[in-house]
Amino acid sequence: MSASPRQAAVLVIALLALPVLAQAPSAGEALGKPCGQDVARLCPGVKPGGGRIARCLQGKADQVSDPCKARMEQAKEVHQACHADAEKLCSDVPPGAGRVAVCIQSHEAELSPTCRNHLQAMRGRFKEVKAACQEDARRLCTNVPPGRGRVAVCLHEREQDLGEACRAALGAP
Repeated sequence: MSASPRQAAVLVIALLALPVLAQAPSAGEALGKPCGQDVARLCPGVKPGGGRIARCLQGKADQVSDPCKARMEQAKEVHQACHADAEKLCSDVPPGAGRVAVCIQSHEAELSPTCRNHLQAMRGRFKEVKAACQEDARRLCTNVPPGRGRVAVCLHEREQDLGEACRAALGAP
């Protein structure tokens, strides 16, 4: 299933700064900020690790928010494109808190063309959205500390106040 342009934009913003994922302190943030509230609401008490949080959310897909669904779809796409590379290059890295993502990034020259192309396309999309939304982020999210997708969430929450260029880049109606 392909993500809509809007879902893809939300995912790209939330996912793309791979080092940000390395700083994520919790399982909810491992799926990115768009899923934090969904994890707290739908999967309280589910022990992080081993894909348990993702399975919990998948089992309750009809209750998961659209931004979180989009983030899950993006994670699935990245997994499909880069799983073999992660197994080959990062098998000794303990999963969680974005460590495998950082490992993949550190081995970019050794990645398969499929994985490398996928990551490059995501970075390109991120740059487009960032350029289109930079002024709106300064105007609407001044007090939001950057990192961990917080500015992306702020922009999403203020969608009705976004400028035309940012709305278009995000695929907002």
